[in-house]
Amino acid sequence: MKQPAPLAFWKQSKFNSCGPAVMMTALHELGMPGLSEKREMEIWKQVKHPFGLGSLPARMAIYAASQGVKVKFLHKNISPDHFKIYWKTPRKTLHKQLIRTYYETAKEAENNGLPTEHYQDEQEILDRLMETPGLRVIYLIIDDDGVLHFVLAREKDGRIVVMDPYYGRNNVFDLPDFQNRRFPAMVGYAILLSA
Repeated sequence: MKQPAPLAFWKQSKFNSCGPAVMMTALHELGMPGLSEKREMEIWKQVKHPFGLGSLPARMAIYAASQGVKVKFLHKNISPDHFKIYWKTPRKTLHKQLIRTYYETAKEAENNGLPTEHYQDEQEILDRLMETPGLRVIYLIIDDDGVLHFVLAREKDGRIVVMDPYYGRNNVFDLPDFQNRRFPAMVGYAILLSA
């Protein structure tokens, strides 16, 4: 593997390709260079939901492991019925089905040997991000429009840099701002990647 690249960014090329966009960017930064729409779509084929409804967090973790990076798949070990905050969105029925699918594929991947940990609080992941040089964290969030969405977080100079592929740019947060603005949006799935 080559030396890690500086922080990058990528604007997703399709409405529902945020997962491949953040995965490609993380791999690029971890020394597997290449940011292109072709590579984004190659990743998409490996990680997509069976009905094309975005990417499955567990499949993204499996894909990353297949690329030779260290992977830890984290998820909250609660049933999909307990994600009540998301049922207030206009996409209630779709979110219920997606969260159920995420949960089922996560359990299946864990049973098949994917390095998995369960966590209780978002601060656990943030602490790891701040303490582990070079760590990349892909979070599943619900965005301001009520859409399930993947973003990439990295630590730089004691702050958190979040790459949002919808906008194709990096945003810098101090820790309290990240905790206040991002923690409430997190859905309970994260992928930790390192070289």
